[in-house]
Amino acid sequence: MYVFSKDSGTSFGLMSKISLILPAVIGTTFFLWSHFGFVRVLLRPGKSEQTYFITQTLEKIRVSKDVLDILYYTRPENDREIVDAAWTKIKAVPDWEEQLISALNHCEKDPFYTEIYHFLSVYTVDHPEKFVQPFIKSMLCVANNISTIANNPYTSPNDLNHLNIEKIKVAINYQFYDKNDGLSENLFIVRNALISIQRKDFIDKVSLLLQKLE
Repeated sequence: MYVFSKDSGTSFGLMSKISLILPAVIGTTFFLWSHFGFVRVLLRPGKSEQTYFITQTLEKIRVSKDVLDILYYTRPENDREIVDAAWTKIKAVPDWEEQLISALNHCEKDPFYTEIYHFLSVYTVDHPEKFVQPFIKSMLCVANNISTIANNPYTSPNDLNHLNIEKIKVAINYQFYDKNDGLSENLFIVRNALISIQRKDFIDKVSLLLQKLE
């Protein structure tokens, strides 16, 4: 005959709680596994988060058709495997230069055009002469963007970072050192846009960027 005891009651209660909680834990784990990549990284033995990130990025580069979508990955500070894959993919696109030129020409509509400054400060293009006028035009967009950011009371000095202003002069010296058709004039316009900022919280940032444009 089974005799109920305090210990057996406790054990029974514990088992009952476990039987109720376990399915919920399993269900939650499965949901996170299915929907959130970082959980798969944590639970996947022998595969680091960095390795997972590289794998995912390489796949994105592989399927991308728009050069601007992967231009960021050519930055030298990225993992070497990612940089090489992005550069190889870009060079394999027949009209890759035309895509960059178009983005510069339509800078008022393309928010990612400033990534081209970073790219041009590191990599040479096959036809730099075709980039001169679009590059000159894009600097007017930069000047307008500077004013827009500075005139917005909700922005901070760091909002200027995405314009890659510090790379403009580097790109000019690297790509167009023998071409000065309007480059200096529009670079002056960018400098004036920075100088015109009246906000005190921008003083240090503006000073730093002006040094980069000298």
